[in-house]
Amino acid sequence: MVLENRKAVAALHIAGIVAVGAYSAYSSYKERRAAQAASALFTASEKVMAAAPGVHGKELLAKAAGPLKELEDAARANAGTMPAFEAFMRTGDAYLDAGDFAHAGQLYAEAEKSAPSRSFRALSLYSLGMAREGAKDHKGAIEAFRGALGLGEKISKAELLMGMARGYAASGDSAKAQEQLSLVSAEYPGSDYSRAADRLKASLK
Repeated sequence: MVLENRKAVAALHIAGIVAVGAYSAYSSYKERRAAQAASALFTASEKVMAAAPGVHGKELLAKAAGPLKELEDAARANAGTMPAFEAFMRTGDAYLDAGDFAHAGQLYAEAEKSAPSRSFRALSLYSLGMAREGAKDHKGAIEAFRGALGLGEKISKAELLMGMARGYAASGDSAKAQEQLSLVSAEYPGSDYSRAADRLKASLK
């Protein structure tokens, strides 16, 4: 359920951002570089889809390991562009779905460095927090969620607070966990988030 929430947050976040292509308008050089990156990463993405059409999780990694590596390499070769950001996020999602949280975290961290705006940085940090949580790096997960929250962008605050609460709870810091959960209950009364916060609160007693 937590991973499904991450996918929903990512989809809504990207859908709500307009004029993302404006980042490349600073100069003709950046425009050319962005176009070259888009072309290279489109080709690499097509290879992934051809190798494993409609496949996800571990099966995707098994069938498209080579093309995924090519996509990663193409993203690194074009780091700092929007297409690279998208490729890092896409490959990160593939490894997250397959349960390879360490690799997913590495890719999300690289996505943050290529993010063209604070909004996309927030999304990559949220995803990084999920990967670190999966890897049981609770301190690192809290740090990532807090970083996303601190950017003040339109990404689900409730998701970030819940992520921090889970991290504190898993680390044995019940007081800090309760603090985050109380914020969720106060800001999202009657919501699924509030009910989830109540359940986690009860488990801490």
